[in-house]
Amino acid sequence: MKVLLISHMPPPTTGIGSWTRRVLECGVPEWEIDFVNSNMIGGRDPFQNTKVVISDEAKRCFSIWKEEIKALKKNHDEVVHTNIPCTLMGLLRESITGIIAKVYGAKFVIHCHCTVPNVVNSGLKRTVFKLVSFLTDGYIVLNTASEDFIKKYTNKKVKIIPNFVCEYELPNYKERLIDASVKNVLFVGGVSADKGCDTLIKAAKHITGAQFHLVGIVSPEIKAMEIPDNVTLYGNKDKNFVQNIMRKSDVFVFLSRYFGEDFSVALVEAMAAGLPCVVTDWAANADMIGRNREGGFVIPQKDYIALVNAISELQDQKTRQQMSRRNMEAVRTLYTDCIVTKQISDFYCCVMDKK
Repeated sequence: MKVLLISHMPPPTTGIGSWTRRVLECGVPEWEIDFVNSNMIGGRDPFQNTKVVISDEAKRCFSIWKEEIKALKKNHDEVVHTNIPCTLMGLLRESITGIIAKVYGAKFVIHCHCTVPNVVNSGLKRTVFKLVSFLTDGYIVLNTASEDFIKKYTNKKVKIIPNFVCEYELPNYKERLIDASVKNVLFVGGVSADKGCDTLIKAAKHITGAQFHLVGIVSPEIKAMEIPDNVTLYGNKDKNFVQNIMRKSDVFVFLSRYFGEDFSVALVEAMAAGLPCVVTDWAANADMIGRNREGGFVIPQKDYIALVNAISELQDQKTRQQMSRRNMEAVRTLYTDCIVTKQISDFYCCVMDKK
């Protein structure tokens, strides 16, 4: 199947960038992939909330459309697959991307890397979303809230397909050694309040027997907090560092309340490493670890006492062993490249009305 993938690559290492890198690295047996890089230009940085410069965005859009036309003319791709966080600017750009796909007889699939109702959250945005849907043959989404939104506002085909890790990235052990007590608690991601790191730091003050390790770009509001001695802010680190610190940790914490959160690959990586997890019921978090304490605890947002209590219960070694096994098995059966890319291929066949 000939697929034109319109997406961006790192840097910066965003969720979409990580997904794109994995697809291009792992490869997909059923796909012949053409690629158009939709990276931002002009020094714009999503982590620093830099403002959109209209002239830069215009240049970027025309470059994407030019490369799309060039690829479709040359390769006659059957599907155009675009990855977006469903911002207003992105939706406006995809209206033209979709028109170009239709002109060249390709099916148009939008992959929503966000929790759609949290982003498409005004009358104007919903109107633009509906207009773009006229050009869209199908939506891939990452959680139930997004699926419900698509079904409510469009009649297009939609499927929940998770993010994934490549099989070669999985740990080379099938079961990890579980320490007698929780000594090291880990977070990986943007170290910011909307990722729940403020709650994590507040809880750390009440859990003096454990060290808390926060890996990722540190936001100004976190730097301004009083950081207790048992919390270490590492800043941004490479993949090897993250893998090593996951092997040394006992629990992974992901308390995101970020409006654009969708499906955390960092959480998948922690599960693959056999870490019990404490998460908020936000985006796909609870679905990933299980809502009945299968792979960890689901707690309310901004509730540091709930986190303190969860860490206390996770001191039980047998509980952590069961959760560790469950999470490793869940990743191997649900969230690896060979499984997820097959689901995407099947969805392409669905939108093309192929069996």
